[in-house]
Amino acid sequence: MLRSKKGDIRIHDLKISHRSSFHGKKIKDSGLDKEFGLLVLGLQHENGEIEFNPPSDKMIEKGMTLMVMGKVTNITKAGEK
Repeated sequence: MLRSKKGDIRIHDLKISHRSSFHGKKIKDSGLDKEFGLLVLGLQHENGEIEFNPPSDKMIEKGMTLMVMGKVTNITKAGEK
């Protein structure tokens, strides 16, 4: 996790489980940007492969870890969804 000393913006990871509401959705349809104000910087597939700046039509799958940037409170809320 990276933290800014100015404000509450952070870069953090979101692990996607089979219960996650993001599982099976495209990044652009997930609400991460519109609902939570989060920017997806990259993702790590379950096999360890890392993809930076994934396209918005990339499907979010269980076992993925998303690297997101945004307000701490919004990252926490997204992690609970």
